[in-house]
Amino acid sequence: MTTTLGPGPDTAATARPIPIRTRFWRFALMVLGGAAAFAVVWSHPDRGHDTWHPWAALGTLLGVLAGWSFGSGIARYRDVVALQPVRAIRIVPVLMLMALVAGAALPLSIVIVRQGIIWQGLALAGLAIIGALPAGAAVVAIRVLSLDGVSGTVGRRLGTLLRLRGLLSRLNTIFGSLVVVLTLFIAAQRSLVTGEAVPASLVIYTGAASAVVVALVYLPTAAVLRRRCLLFIDEEFSLDNVDRAQLIQAAEDRHRLEGLMGLHRTTLAELQNGLVIVSPLLASAGITLLPGF
Repeated sequence: MTTTLGPGPDTAATARPIPIRTRFWRFALMVLGGAAAFAVVWSHPDRGHDTWHPWAALGTLLGVLAGWSFGSGIARYRDVVALQPVRAIRIVPVLMLMALVAGAALPLSIVIVRQGIIWQGLALAGLAIIGALPAGAAVVAIRVLSLDGVSGTVGRRLGTLLRLRGLLSRLNTIFGSLVVVLTLFIAAQRSLVTGEAVPASLVIYTGAASAVVVALVYLPTAAVLRRRCLLFIDEEFSLDNVDRAQLIQAAEDRHRLEGLMGLHRTTLAELQNGLVIVSPLLASAGITLLPGF
C-alpha cells in the first residue's frame, strides 16, 4: 500500500494568495518603524554632517527592520496557534518576563559602560525590543505546545512537529537580524563628532547583551521542542518489537527521520548555524578593533 502526501490525483490544489490587507499592514509597520527611527536620529546635533549619514542610515534601517519583525512575529504567532490553540494566559506572563529582561539591559548599560550612551541609542534599542515582542510570543507558544504535546494522528503530530521546528528557525532569524543591525548601529555611533567618545566596550556590550537575551529566549524553547521530537520518535518508531531481519532497515528509517527533524545537530549548533550568537559578537569585535574607525 502506497501513501501519498498532499491532494489526491483528482483534487486540484490551488495556491492561496496573501491577502492585500495583510501585505498592507505589514508594509505600514515597516514604514512606521522607519519613520520613528528617522525622527530619532534626525534629532542628533550632528544632523547633516558626513559622519552622521551612515549612523542615521543604520538607525533608520533598524526601525524598518523592527517594523518588519513586529509584523512577521505576529504572522508566525498565528501560524503556531493555528496548528493547535494555546491559551493567552500561558503566554503573557512569560512574554512580560522576557520584555523585562531585555529592557533591563538598557539601564544596565549606563551602570556598566557609563560613557558614550545617548538617548537616541537607547530609544532605538527599545524600538528593537518592541519589534521582537511578537516573535517572542510565538517562541513562548511553541514552548507551550512542546511541553503539552501535540494531538492527532501520527501523521498530524509529525507534520506539526516539523512545522514547529521550521517556525522556530525563522524566529531565530528574526532575532538575529535585529541583533546584528543594532550592534552595527551602536558601532557607527563612534563616528559621530558631537558628544562623548564612544568606548569600544559599549559596542561589545551591545552585541554581548543582545546575544545573551536571544539565547535566554531561544535555548529553552529549542531544547524542549527537541525533547518532544525525540519522545515522538521513541513512542511511534520504537525498535523494541522490530524483527531481527528488519532491524537494520528500521534503524536506518529512524535515523533518516531524526535527520529530517533536525535532531542530529545540537541546540547550540543551531544557534551557530543561524549566526544568532556569533555574528553580533564578530561584528562588534571586528568593527570596534578596525584601526582608525
